[in-house]
Amino acid sequence: MSMWSTRTQHLLQAQDNSDRPAHCTKLDHRVFELEVEIRAIKSFRNTLAPINGIPPEILSIIFIIVAHCPQSFLDLETRGPYVDTTWIQSTSHVCRQWREVALVCPALWARISFASPEITELMLLRSKDAPLSIVYNESHQTFPHHVLQALFHSHRLKAIELRSDYYQSSSLGTLLTHHSRPMPILQSLKLRDMVGSGFHFPGRFFPEGAPALRYLEARGCNISHWQDLPLGTNLTTLHLEAHRTSNRPTVEEFHGALVRVPCLLELSLINILPVDEGRYGRPISQRLAPILPALRVMHLEDTSAALSTLFLYFHIPPCDKLEVFNNETVNDDGAIVDLIAQLGSSWRPDVHCGTLSIFGSFDGFQFNQQTYDVSLKFHQDEGRLGSERSLHLNLSGAPGATSGILSSFRWLLGPTALHSFTGNNLRLPVPAWNMLLQQLQLAEIRIEKTAFGGFIDALIQSSAGEHQPQDHSNSGDGKAGPPPFPSLSCLCLKDIHFQIYEFGLMESGLYKLNDANAAVMSLVDCLKRYPMRKISIDHCYGFTRAHWRIMQQEFPGAEVIWDKYENAHGSELGELLEELRDLVQEWGN
Repeated sequence: MSMWSTRTQHLLQAQDNSDRPAHCTKLDHRVFELEVEIRAIKSFRNTLAPINGIPPEILSIIFIIVAHCPQSFLDLETRGPYVDTTWIQSTSHVCRQWREVALVCPALWARISFASPEITELMLLRSKDAPLSIVYNESHQTFPHHVLQALFHSHRLKAIELRSDYYQSSSLGTLLTHHSRPMPILQSLKLRDMVGSGFHFPGRFFPEGAPALRYLEARGCNISHWQDLPLGTNLTTLHLEAHRTSNRPTVEEFHGALVRVPCLLELSLINILPVDEGRYGRPISQRLAPILPALRVMHLEDTSAALSTLFLYFHIPPCDKLEVFNNETVNDDGAIVDLIAQLGSSWRPDVHCGTLSIFGSFDGFQFNQQTYDVSLKFHQDEGRLGSERSLHLNLSGAPGATSGILSSFRWLLGPTALHSFTGNNLRLPVPAWNMLLQQLQLAEIRIEKTAFGGFIDALIQSSAGEHQPQDHSNSGDGKAGPPPFPSLSCLCLKDIHFQIYEFGLMESGLYKLNDANAAVMSLVDCLKRYPMRKISIDHCYGFTRAHWRIMQQEFPGAEVIWDKYENAHGSELGELLEELRDLVQEWGN
């Protein structure tokens, strides 16, 4: 039985050589018929594939997910002209059924690409009446026509992100000024002038406001009329960063703008706060009415004068996370103390305990300036993270400002008990440690890259009774007074140089030296008065294996951790011999 069809066999068996061109035409026609038949069979076979059993509604959702997921590094940067469109090949160019599903799904084409005017026009056409998302990065002096064409569909715009990386003059402000169409469904607006001369916002961009707007971000902006900002009751996230040439609002303008966003959850303000240099203080009773009752996160970054104005005029809402960055160097320690005290009068968390961390960094080799990162976490109850609130301060000032920072927390902490303190790369003299002595519930101290002499001196002086309140009921009984840090049970040291006693105490140098062995033994003697449960020594210069053994003997109930870093005595061979000696001794026992 032949595998060929009757018509094919007839053509193959024909031997009419008198009219070859006509016979070739018949063969070509038969080939075309067979190709059409093959395509029909393949198409029908594809319909039987399990994946094609998925309903078109579900398949279109899968296509949308694929189209919106970043498929290249450039798409991660969300640069409009380079928005990845390879999803088109992996969806509408696979088979006829998938193409039909893709073409009748307007939402699939609603994230507009500006790779070329033709692609933009095609996506605007196929998206029909679906809400549009526009992401474009201006890398030239003006926005091209096809970007403006997309903005003309303002009644369909759901999300807009426009960025300008042009190094001279941005046309972003001009674009916003001349575009004045209603945007009834706009939910997200991001405007960023990264390196240009700034842009005026909002102008006449929102003739009827933006009633559905939830997310508003404007970086590099100059706000001339705060009453024209598209602020409303649906807004939950607001990020404003002013250009360096921008005018600041008055206190009343600023307060009036924030009153209009009662549902705001996250607020970030950079170089845009009002400044009232004529007022040095304002009674709490005269502060403006409270605002932002639903706020959860607040980020403030500005000058000392602007931050002081905010703290003096406004009640900071009881948000869960407050970040305050002072972006100018303050050489007056009193100014830092005043700033924190003003913050304490404007924002006070209702909590019971807290953990304090201060991280310092010097400005290169300029030891007369230091930046302080102060983190304070509050808990309603220890161990309950759900009720945690946090404060992050970034301050720049003189190295000796640490004592002032610690003392200023008296106003901020209030009745809060400090349970944990971390000091990293700080200059902490004895007075600074004495500030911590007042925190009687301090249970954990972590010290890293910090001169250690002040801590030992504070312990010795307090043990001698120099900083303890007198108790006449025990006079004459010969008993030692209560130790400092009566709750101290955990001490962690990292990158500590036991030989460096203190920084900045000698005119001829940056530090003075001490006997490392004497410093370690003084520490051991002081810690004997505490119920230590953990002592950790990590990469500390001057600490030896002999010191580790002494600590293990003196604190049998504590976990004494040492990383066996012993650079003061030298070689790895010596450490191996010590380890071998320990193993032999344990084996003998």
